[in-house]
Amino acid sequence: MWRIYSGKQAASQSSTTSGATSDTGTNPATVPYFLNQVFTGTGPPTSGTTSADSGGTSGSGTAPVTGVTNPAPVGSSTQPKPTTTLSQWAYPAPTGLQVYDQAAKGTRLSWNAVTGPSGQHPNSYTVATYNAKGQLVDQFDTTAGNTNTAEYGRGGGGLPKGTYHTNVWANGGPVAPPHASVQYTLKG
Repeated sequence: MWRIYSGKQAASQSSTTSGATSDTGTNPATVPYFLNQVFTGTGPPTSGTTSADSGGTSGSGTAPVTGVTNPAPVGSSTQPKPTTTLSQWAYPAPTGLQVYDQAAKGTRLSWNAVTGPSGQHPNSYTVATYNAKGQLVDQFDTTAGNTNTAEYGRGGGGLPKGTYHTNVWANGGPVAPPHASVQYTLKG
């Protein structure tokens, strides 16, 4: 934008006298200039040096630049991605994990939703069910936002009678999360 305007300004200054208006009706000497949305004056930027310590810009045609705390970004592949700028965190274990509508070959489970430190929501929840010997008998992920599900074994064919415990944890954080656990017995 500056290059376009500066070329137009140079052309208008060569064809007009000082203080006259350009062909657009605007006096080029009165056009406001901004640096990082801070008013700097009506003259074009010069090749002065900007320093927060000195309180302004040296060079003619500009007012002092103060309070500029947001310099232009510098493209670099070494800068972290926005999702990694937070410290390492994990979703908390879901609370309120409970068994309801228990049947002979399975049950329904529900729990409270969790959120991350900046209000993030998990991509899904993993539900893992183990028998009394600690062997994994079923594991699956819910859809995002879903905080209840049915557990009837792999393929939904039903679980044999016995005691089980189910762990539930949230997925999507940068660190592996803790889980909630509930134990129940199916009478078969």
